[in-house]
Amino acid sequence: MKKVSILIGIAVALFFVMGSYNVQAQNLSALDGTWLKMTVKPQKGLEFTGYDSTSLPRKMSARGGSLYVCMDVDVNAPHVAYLRFFEKDGTPMGDGLLHWDAGTNLQFLGYLEASLGVDVDYLAGEDGFPAEGSLTDTYLKGYVNVAGKTADKIKITSISGEGWIQSPDATETTGTYAGFGYTLKGSITKGKKTPMILPSCGAMVFSENNHVE
Repeated sequence: MKKVSILIGIAVALFFVMGSYNVQAQNLSALDGTWLKMTVKPQKGLEFTGYDSTSLPRKMSARGGSLYVCMDVDVNAPHVAYLRFFEKDGTPMGDGLLHWDAGTNLQFLGYLEASLGVDVDYLAGEDGFPAEGSLTDTYLKGYVNVAGKTADKIKITSISGEGWIQSPDATETTGTYAGFGYTLKGSITKGKKTPMILPSCGAMVFSENNHVE
């Protein structure tokens, strides 16, 4: 997951630079510091040993299920939310981005990118981004429908979903490689519905905790 995290870091940096003069983009700052409870369901796919494998596919084993997602929105790039994924017990699962594409602040077409894994450590990576994860990292991307009358009633559903697995040690003929589709549903969670063990959420809190300037 290290390579993907670095790419996400570069993408966020570019958005920080571009966000200040992109007058067409909407402002998602009302979503900063909010939690989503999200369910990801992998669909049928094909898994191989090695990303250039010439053997028959085997049974696919993609990560999925319910997870909690913190949305951090930086004031310098208000049209993109940085996502941090957690298990119910507070274990970090990965990171991602939710881009505003077209629409209003609360009802818009978005594009979601995420990388999920185990042994994720937000504090170990460069500039606050997660360090390398597991040997079976899962990557998701696709368009989503974001809709809500107010920020605390936002719902997010997948329109298109593409996922793949590529273990960090994969070569042309070894390691795990898989491609699959997925569906995603999520909604804002707050109060007693949000596990107390989860960390504080918000771009400012995240930056301070990770010493990001």
